[in-house]
Amino acid sequence: MLILKIILVMLLIIVLLLISAYILYVLWRKSRYNKAITKKLSPIALFHETVCSEHFRNNVFTGFFFPSAKDKNGIIRKYSKIDSVVLTRGGIAVVSLCDRAGRIDNTKQSVWVQCIDNKVLEFENPEIRNENNKRIISSILRENNVKNIPLYSVVVFTDKQTELLSDRNNVFVLSEFTQMIKQMNHENALTIMEMFTVQKILDTYKRRSSEVKEYMDKLNEMQINSLHQ
Repeated sequence: MLILKIILVMLLIIVLLLISAYILYVLWRKSRYNKAITKKLSPIALFHETVCSEHFRNNVFTGFFFPSAKDKNGIIRKYSKIDSVVLTRGGIAVVSLCDRAGRIDNTKQSVWVQCIDNKVLEFENPEIRNENNKRIISSILRENNVKNIPLYSVVVFTDKQTELLSDRNNVFVLSEFTQMIKQMNHENALTIMEMFTVQKILDTYKRRSSEVKEYMDKLNEMQINSLHQ
């Protein structure tokens, strides 16, 4: 009987320790989020910290370059920078980030309009470029025999002072996007194994700007050497 009581007490202590560890982890994540929103960060850094405060960090790929063009021999000739790729149970969100405040008229297809401080500024619809980014990620997955993964092209405005004039299904302010990610994580379009597979593929293909520069420099050097042979 005494042994049973000791075991129960030990189990209770373990449970309390696990609960305490979880609470400390949640507080740590919130502190990182609070630091992200109080100090001036770049749009990409702010997005990364904010989304990672609500989402598993290894499933958020932010500010990386991915191969976007190959020649007939399969040699990569071009890399394209993608603002962010967020992997969830509901699919993959390919994100284009916009750091624009004020009222945004996003009703037109080709050009959007920013109204701020009595100024009217036109800028290219970011959805256009991001559709190409979505195709890049889709091509990478197909190349690795991963098909039927839901892919979404999403535009996110990171400035707190942004007001969207049109309610579009794939255009959000940052707080709205985090809510969307929470909802997507409750869906079951991808299994845990599929998420793990996609995560490893993206890890394999992603490159930092310094890596891309080094690769392109070597490629150009090889081309120059071949011309002189």
